[in-house]
Amino acid sequence: MTQKVVKRFIKNDLIYRYALPIKLITDNANNLNRKLIVELYTNWRIMHFNSSLYRPKMNGTVETTKKISRRSSRKW
Repeated sequence: MTQKVVKRFIKNDLIYRYALPIKLITDNANNLNRKLIVELYTNWRIMHFNSSLYRPKMNGTVETTKKISRRSSRKW
């Protein structure tokens, strides 16, 4: 998607259809953080936040569970 498509979507499908949002939370995509989109946020006074994926370290819990289930299934 290009910046123009994203800008048109935000204006037509979010602002004009549902009302002016106070803030938008998006991922770190390039087409959502470029100059054209940032200008849209400042003109409409929308606070913009980037989210990040949270992937906690599992310290081998899943792998251990798989090994235990394999061992128990072999006995049957």
